[in-house]
Amino acid sequence: MKKHNEELLYNRNGKERISEIFSLPKDVVLAAMTLKVVGYNEAIIENYCNIVEYNSCILKIRGKKSGIIICGKNLTISRFADNSLILYGRIEQVKFI
Repeated sequence: MKKHNEELLYNRNGKERISEIFSLPKDVVLAAMTLKVVGYNEAIIENYCNIVEYNSCILKIRGKKSGIIICGKNLTISRFADNSLILYGRIEQVKFI
């Protein structure tokens, strides 16, 4: 089992290996975008780069390596902070691109 875990570590890039070895959160080490959805009415997004499109039906955001599209009804951005936002409304679909 130990050999299998070591092989998995070597197949990842350097930052991912450091995260695993030192038990550090991957989103912090990789500066990866995080999405937390609370029920159907709230989404918290962190570490995004920019907003590509936004209206009451859609939110498209881009991160360093990926993007997220959230579709729904009555979507409103409630709070902006450094690279994070809270989205309220009826969330019907989440796509990772």
